[in-house]
Amino acid sequence: LVVWDSAAQSSSSFAGYRVYRSRTTAGSYLKLREWKPSAGSFLPNHFFDIGDDDADGTITRSEQMRNNVEYFYRISAFTDSAGRSEERFSNTTSASPVLAPRDLSYGAITEVSENGISGSLAKPKFTVTNFGNFDRLHGGHELRVKMTTISTGTSYVFPVTVTDNAYAGSESFILDFSLFSRGDTVSFGVRHGPFVKDNLFGFGALAIVIDWQFEQLPRPIALDTVFVTQQSNDSTDTPLVFRDTIAVPYVGLLSRQKTLGEMEYEVEFLPGGTDTVSVTSRRFFHYLNVRIVERKTGRELESVVPPGSGEIPGYGQWTISRFTFDEATNVHIDSRRAANRYYVPTRIDSNTAFVFSNSFFVEGTRFVCDYADQGRGLGRPWPKVGRKGTRDFSTGDRLRVIVAGGVSGVMPINATHTFQVGFPSRLAVTRSILDSIRIVPNPYIVSHEAQRSPQDRRILFQFLPKECTIRIYSVALDLVKTIHHRGDGSEEWNLRNENGALIASQLFIAHIESSNGISTTKKFAVVTGE
Repeated sequence: LVVWDSAAQSSSSFAGYRVYRSRTTAGSYLKLREWKPSAGSFLPNHFFDIGDDDADGTITRSEQMRNNVEYFYRISAFTDSAGRSEERFSNTTSASPVLAPRDLSYGAITEVSENGISGSLAKPKFTVTNFGNFDRLHGGHELRVKMTTISTGTSYVFPVTVTDNAYAGSESFILDFSLFSRGDTVSFGVRHGPFVKDNLFGFGALAIVIDWQFEQLPRPIALDTVFVTQQSNDSTDTPLVFRDTIAVPYVGLLSRQKTLGEMEYEVEFLPGGTDTVSVTSRRFFHYLNVRIVERKTGRELESVVPPGSGEIPGYGQWTISRFTFDEATNVHIDSRRAANRYYVPTRIDSNTAFVFSNSFFVEGTRFVCDYADQGRGLGRPWPKVGRKGTRDFSTGDRLRVIVAGGVSGVMPINATHTFQVGFPSRLAVTRSILDSIRIVPNPYIVSHEAQRSPQDRRILFQFLPKECTIRIYSVALDLVKTIHHRGDGSEEWNLRNENGALIASQLFIAHIESSNGISTTKKFAVVTGE
């Protein structure tokens, strides 16, 4: 893992990063990756080399890196100003791939918090695909998964972002299950996962699994019905205009709707007050406050006033527009967009009274409580019911608003799952752990690529426990070398005996004993060419 800071990005001529690798400090450096800033993307500050030099997703033998071989890296920031390119390199850093000890269990991944709504995307799960890489790269870190939903107007997609708090970058991807808000008469029915994202962060250590299940419905999403669920003292008879087939496009779902699948809202009328619009014209309007809850998820929607006259509230939001009429003349005298108050009939005296139509916008869904039965607001008509109301809503009343069609299931809403990765713990060494130890190369031949030069001969013991003793014997059972191993999962022998003399070609026996007394024996051959 190579990590660098982002200081170069402060330059106005900054054009990107490159990372290079070589087998020697002075040797030819191979360019491994290049990153350039672009819209919607992030520039990493780290690179984990898994040996896939051409980034095609397949590691060939010519690309494959070797354990216990030293590699050298250089990072560059390049600029492009006025048609002139310049590249500046970092200091050289080196690293040697090593194996993790076999007697370590990987750090457990424990969920520590959950916010938002996951809905029909289940809680994400992680699968460790390389324990050694996982421990080295994620041990002790915090992993965070964010999931939400985007409505394109015709379909739904689910952006997911996974972040490791130790790295500046994150992994982002889109889940697209071909779920359509306009219905699908050809392939409707229940659809389910799981979804699996392998090679998370490009480290070759971790995968994420997300189970999911939605039902694609054949009919388009639409405002299905609005009905009164509770009256206070007297029955409300305010005309409710709600069916798309009656009042397209101003009732029901707007063309820019962002409603996420089937929904059920409850509108509760709360104590309100008096709005003084004009003292001189004696316009004092009574209103109720409003609370709206989405019943499937239990979330309370936010009351907002959109900034523009043509704006509609976004997901998780609602607003009300009111249209005022003189009760005596039925003349439209006043409108207020996004007042967020439900206005009720107001009598000033025997000659002056006002009635209202209130238009709700709830997450892209529109319905009208048309007490005045004027069939219009701000010049935009909807069908008249044919009667005025006699008793409007009052404190304690509730409305149930049902949106049906499109997709059945709860869409994820800004769901954030935070996981803590533990540090690896020691396992008791068993015979099976020791039996998995490998000696490479076997047989050893003087020209093996693991050696840096003919004078740098070595043989590797791999998949070792963290602590063990390696005793190397000749076939005559003469002790040749004792190695006390501490650390990672590999150990090297330079093919020299206790006196420092280079050994001759022959067959050897390695006796490997762990700190708890478990042992195994391995045979290997050495051909020195001398």
